[in-house]
Amino acid sequence: DDNGHARMIKTHRIPRLFGETITLTRLQETLEQGGTIRATSLTENFDFAAFRAKWGEQAIPLFALDPEGQPRVFSSRESFRPDSGWTLLSLVQPTASLQKAT
Repeated sequence: DDNGHARMIKTHRIPRLFGETITLTRLQETLEQGGTIRATSLTENFDFAAFRAKWGEQAIPLFALDPEGQPRVFSSRESFRPDSGWTLLSLVQPTASLQKAT
């Protein structure tokens, strides 16, 4: 039955890489405007919450490397919280890089 098939497709949706609102167009535009990939080491004094507070929507977390170097991908389905000892790889808008560096 067609309704059953549609329900099954919705429940087996593929997760969106890097988050629900992140599109290929947004990634491309950010890079074309001079955005950079930044590596940020998390510590007890600068954790993931502090990273989000500092960068907000100006940084798109892409990947996280755990203390053993194992990669994790941010996605709409992935629900992990990087902690002290992890490294975040994120795409940062060019104006954010300049403002935060000063």
